Amino acid sequence: MNQFARQTIANVTDDDHVITNAFVALLDKIGPAILIPHSMSGPFGMLAVIKSPKVKALVTYEPARMVFPAGEPRPR
Repeated sequence: MNQFARQTIANVTDDDHVITNAFVALLDKIGPAILIPHSMSGPFGMLAVIKSPKVKALVTYEPARMVFPAGEPRPR
């Protein structure tokens, strides 16, 4: 269990917003899209949903962690 838990620690960058802002800039250029991130890119897709109305759907597989909008209750 300890080894499994270590696999879920996101360590791509200290600033998720750098990558998320790149997603949003791309969407501004190409238009609306469905994002399908996997694993470490899952949180970036979730942040992109929060930042851009051009994300029309998000399908994420085995995200490294979950991201929730600030000030909103976490789902139960």
